[in-house]
Amino acid sequence: MTVTLRNMIVSGRFNRTFNLEEVAQKVPRVRYDPWSFSGAFIRLPPTIILFENGKFNIVGAHTLQDVEYAISWLMYHLSRAGYEVSEPTWQLRNCVAEVNLNEPINLDELKHAVYVPEQFPGATVRAEGKTLQVFSSGKVIVLGIKSLDELQHLEEFVREVIESERTRTE
Repeated sequence: MTVTLRNMIVSGRFNRTFNLEEVAQKVPRVRYDPWSFSGAFIRLPPTIILFENGKFNIVGAHTLQDVEYAISWLMYHLSRAGYEVSEPTWQLRNCVAEVNLNEPINLDELKHAVYVPEQFPGATVRAEGKTLQVFSSGKVIVLGIKSLDELQHLEEFVREVIESERTRTE
């Protein structure tokens, strides 16, 4: 069984405001269109979304190193553009991971799952604040992971949920 982190969503804040039109002119890779969205997009990867009030989101990171790289890249380029920036505060908001159970799963056995094969090839199971998208191949996508500590116990969590769904009776 393997666990692969597919996406991390991080939010953070610099203790200052930014003129995003100026940032878009002075910082490379910035796309800013205030008519369509209030934030500036910086696609590295991962993607950084910077707002005028100093808040930002990072999406598409696969590791903490990706997050740290994005923050340091942004700090470097903002300082080169004339902004005084210090290390921002940030926190992990959500992770999406894939667990491969290495065995096929009969989705019809999952008693409390939402499974409509005509609409989606996987079954959806909700457990302990997380959503599991279970596929017959044995792959499970887990949404709603709030900390990296939860990743360490994810394999066990997924196995327990699948087993309890297989044995439950209505």
